[in-house]
Amino acid sequence: LNPLIMMVKDIEYILQKAKFPEVEQELMTKLTSLLFALHHLRSLQITQTEEVVDEKTMYIQQIANYIQDHFHEKIVLDDIAKEVNLSKSYLVHVFKEQMGFTIMDYLMQCRLTQYLHLSKNYPDWTIKKLCSECGFESEAHFSRFFKLNVGLSPSVYRKSLLRKS
Repeated sequence: LNPLIMMVKDIEYILQKAKFPEVEQELMTKLTSLLFALHHLRSLQITQTEEVVDEKTMYIQQIANYIQDHFHEKIVLDDIAKEVNLSKSYLVHVFKEQMGFTIMDYLMQCRLTQYLHLSKNYPDWTIKKLCSECGFESEAHFSRFFKLNVGLSPSVYRKSLLRKS
């Protein structure tokens, strides 16, 4: 199975337990991961044997799970490498090769997805509090990243949410 199929299976599992309100955040994170992977799929070329792909798929899933569980914390590649029992260089290589984007790109997208979710559900929270809850250490860095990916500054985005309410 490739990483995309595993992501779809994870989403299917989450939907089966959808009656619990706490799964919405998990579902949004998984869906964002899937969309991000699909966006970059065009650049992927499968040249490995099935056995190697299965092993790499397992690593990708472990990496994604670690990030989804710890996105709100400070994460460094050494932590992930230790968690999945790989060297840092192989970890980076496998993820980029299989997914088409870097681990840090994936982490930042997870954090952004969480920010978007929380900003809708907690409109009274400050941008600084939302950043902190999502694992962004620098509000200035977050603002640049947000504008690059969403097309609006966080404050303009927040005002548009408040107008919709």
